[in-house]
Amino acid sequence: MTMLTVNDGIRNQILEVDWHSICGSITSTQDIEDYGDYAIIDNFIEKIDELYEACIRYPSDARSKLAESSHLEFGEFKNGYKFPGIEQLLPSDYFNPLLFSCYKSFIECEFIPHDLDTNISDEGKYKFMQKLPRLSVVKGTLLHEGMIINQNANAPGLGNFDYQATLFLNDPPEGSGLGQYNLVFGDNRVSGIEDLLDIENNDDKAEIGKWLNENAVCGQETVEYKHTIPDNNHWDQTRFIPAQKNRLILHRGTTFQRYEYLGQGDLYMLNVYMNNPPKSQEFLEENQIESDADLSLIHI
Repeated sequence: MTMLTVNDGIRNQILEVDWHSICGSITSTQDIEDYGDYAIIDNFIEKIDELYEACIRYPSDARSKLAESSHLEFGEFKNGYKFPGIEQLLPSDYFNPLLFSCYKSFIECEFIPHDLDTNISDEGKYKFMQKLPRLSVVKGTLLHEGMIINQNANAPGLGNFDYQATLFLNDPPEGSGLGQYNLVFGDNRVSGIEDLLDIENNDDKAEIGKWLNENAVCGQETVEYKHTIPDNNHWDQTRFIPAQKNRLILHRGTTFQRYEYLGQGDLYMLNVYMNNPPKSQEFLEENQIESDADLSLIHI
C-alpha cells in the first residue's frame, strides 16, 4: 500500500495515503461491456488491493451500532433511515482520477449527454476535474451478516443521483450483485422516475404512490436483514449483475434497484454517485440562450 510515514509526534499517528497514485492506477486497456441499461468494466483499477486497504481504514459513523442497540431495546430506529450495511462517507477530492474515469465511461455509454464531451477534451478536462468532486458523492458500503435495518429498507428503491458506479473491492460472497427491477402495476411497467412521471392516469399514479409508501418506504420498526424475494405481483427483476472483485458497474441512479446479498460473508463496495454537470458557457452561447426565461428551460 502506498503510504507516507513520518516519525514525529502526532503526525506519526495519522495514516497518510497516496490517494492520487492509487485512484490514478486506472487500467489502460479497459473493455466496456455496454448492455444499454447498465455497463460493466472488469479489472477496472490496477491497485485494487491498495484501494481496499485505504478505504477500509477510513472511519464510519456509529449508525449501525446505534441501530443494533435500538433494535434490541425498542424494536425500532428513530434516528433517520437505516439501510443495509455500514456506510463510510469518503472525501470525493481524494478520488478525482477515479471520478474522471467514471465520468468518461458514462459519456462513452451515452448515459451522460454527448454535448458535455468538452469536459473530457484535452483543453477542458483539467479545469473540469477540479469541479468534478463537487458533483459527486463517494461512499464505502459494507454488507455483512446480522445487519439491522428499517422495515422495507431492502425493497428496490430509487437513488438520489442521476448516475451511479459501483466498484466491488473484495471477493464477493456467492449470489451477490446488483438487481434492477420494474414495478408492475396493472398495465404500467415502471423502471424509474421518468416512467412514473410519464403515467397519464392520475388514479394510477395515486394507487402506485400509495403502494410504494406502504411497501417500499422505510418505517421506524427494525428487523434483522434477510434476503427476501420482492413481491412477485409487483416487482419484476429485469437484470441481475453478478458481483466480482474489481468489477465496475455503471448505471442510472434513478431506476429501481437494490444490492442482492444472501446474508452470509462480507460484500464491500465503493459507490460513486454523480449528477449531470452544468452546461458549459460555450454550449449556452452556441445555442443562443440569452434570457433567464430561456435558461429556465434547460436542466442543469
